[in-house]
Amino acid sequence: MLALSFASTALSLYLPLLSVDFFDRALIGKDVTTLVRVVLLFTLVSVLSFAANILIEIYAAESAVIRARQSRASGFASADLHEAAARVYTDGAAARVETSAKSALAAMADGDTLRTLLAALRRILKVSPVNAVALRRQLADEATAARGYILSS
Repeated sequence: MLALSFASTALSLYLPLLSVDFFDRALIGKDVTTLVRVVLLFTLVSVLSFAANILIEIYAAESAVIRARQSRASGFASADLHEAAARVYTDGAAARVETSAKSALAAMADGDTLRTLLAALRRILKVSPVNAVALRRQLADEATAARGYILSS
């Protein structure tokens, strides 16, 4: 639902730019107008691909967190491992979301506008990193000791 809402908002912002009326035909010839439309369309597609990557990361991170909470609520012995795996994944997802967001902003703006947008992004993405090395080591040690999959009930 969130993805559909984002896509419709993005399209509503970009589609007026792709309309014939946006360009003054007296100043820009038909061929140039078509070229500008292609550039705008590809900018839209690239920005939407970054947005899709962000939404995929959010979905996967949320799924990991929900699974860890369900594991804890059900009293599974592996609840701590579920939580460790969710924390490791979410930490990496936050970095990937930040990278995609920066790339999307760079595709849409430059100069002072880009710097302002990046500053806003930094304020929004204040994610405290976790000790992913220790958590991965914990997961690896458990998998080695169990000689198999460790996140079952």
